[in-house]
Amino acid sequence: MASEPPRHPLANVDPDKCYEWMLSQCAAAESQRQAREDGLVGTVTQISSAALLAVPGVIFASSAQLPQFLRDPLLYLGLVAFGFALVAAMAEQYLSGMAYSKHVEVVQAYYLKESDTIEDEQSRRRVRSARYACFASFAVALIFTALGLLNLRAQ
Repeated sequence: MASEPPRHPLANVDPDKCYEWMLSQCAAAESQRQAREDGLVGTVTQISSAALLAVPGVIFASSAQLPQFLRDPLLYLGLVAFGFALVAAMAEQYLSGMAYSKHVEVVQAYYLKESDTIEDEQSRRRVRSARYACFASFAVALIFTALGLLNLRAQ
């Protein structure tokens, strides 16, 4: 006897109920996406942008010129890390938007019984990686820039 293919988890559920659940999950994903746009990564973007503009201004106000790289490499590495945090934050926002769109597709395919999967783990991993890169580079930028400014002040 040949074994039957595995049945879909929603095989015995009323199609109208499946449609109702699908609409509910898609609406929840959309509201999460909208709330996400105002989240922590947006704050990192704003702070990184401000720091990239403010740190050179502080230096110019105190000495009228930027120090040479060899004299204060931590300051320059901090500014580069702020730039990387800014790029990573924008990448995270882009990937997050794509992940929410993909999630809606996956949910629709699941409730239309075209797929047994209700999660898109690959998109989640990409967003998580970009978020970690953003936060790590932001922390490094804060530390290096602070140390660089302290070193510049001590000289």
